[in-house]
Amino acid sequence: MKEISPAHLRLGQELRRIRRVSGVSTRQVRKLYTTQDYFSSGHISLVENGRTVPSPELIDAYADLAEDATRLRALYAQMLAASASAARQRRGGPAPAATAAPQSLDEAGSREEIKQHYVVERHEAEYWFQPTGAIEFVDFAITLRAVSEDVRLYYTGHQYAADHHPGVLAISSISGASLEATEESVTGATRWFFALDRALRPSDAEPHIVRYRLTVHSVVRSAPYLRYYAQVGNLSMSLHTQFREPAVPDRIWWFGTSVIESEHPDPANEFPAVASHSYSRTFDQLVPGWCYGFGWTW
Repeated sequence: MKEISPAHLRLGQELRRIRRVSGVSTRQVRKLYTTQDYFSSGHISLVENGRTVPSPELIDAYADLAEDATRLRALYAQMLAASASAARQRRGGPAPAATAAPQSLDEAGSREEIKQHYVVERHEAEYWFQPTGAIEFVDFAITLRAVSEDVRLYYTGHQYAADHHPGVLAISSISGASLEATEESVTGATRWFFALDRALRPSDAEPHIVRYRLTVHSVVRSAPYLRYYAQVGNLSMSLHTQFREPAVPDRIWWFGTSVIESEHPDPANEFPAVASHSYSRTFDQLVPGWCYGFGWTW
C-alpha cells in the first residue's frame, strides 16, 4: 500500500520521532479522553508510515507526548490541506475550476485563490537600514510547499509603515520566480504577483524557495518594529536586522505574542548591545495568529 501523500508521510515521520523520543512503544500511545485505553499498535504503524489519516484525537495524544508540538500541528495542517485537495480530485476527476490552482493571473479572481494552494513553511527576512534609520532594502527567502497540483503563482503584499505614499516600495525577483504584476493603493500598500519558475506539486520531495528584494525609496525613519503574523502551516520564521550609525537602537528586543504586548518588552527578550548593530533570531515555535518580530527604541 502506498502512502496517501507526501504530506501524510512527513507527518508520520514526525509522529514516529515524537514517540521514540518519549520512549513510548506503538502499544503505549494512550487515548487522552478515555480511561486506561490505548490506540492499537497496528493503527499507530499505519499512521506513522503515512498510510492512513490520523484523527484529531491521535494528534492530541502525540502532542501530549511532545516537548513542543508546534511543528506537529503545522505538519498536521499541511496534511489536512493535502487531503482536502485529494478529495476534490476524487469527487469528479480533475478539480473544478473554482478550486484548481490558477495557471495564470487571468484565472485568479483574487489573492486568496492563489494563496490557498500552498503553505509558506519558512519565512526569512534580512532588513538593511540607512544611516538615517529608514529601511534601505529587505531580502526575503520564502519556502513554499504545494497543497494542490500544478501551483504556478505566488502572492505577497507590503507597505512601509512609516511612509504611506505611492512609489515608496519597489520589488525585484532574485530567484525562484519572476514578477508578473503589481498593484498599489493611494497609501502605498502594494500587491505583488509572481510566476514560479516551475509548477509545484504536493509530491515534490523538496519545497520551492522564492527569493526577492524589496527596496524602500524613502528618507523617513522606520517605525520601531517589525511584525509578522504566523499562519497555519508555518514552521519557522527568521529575522535579521543590520542598523547603521548614527541611527541605531537604544534598546531592541524580540517578541512572540499579541500585538499589544509586542510594545511592552520582556527584559528576558532584550538583545545585548553589539558593536556591529546586527541582530538575528529564528522563531521555531510559531502559533497561528500570534505576532512575531522585533521592537526597539531609537
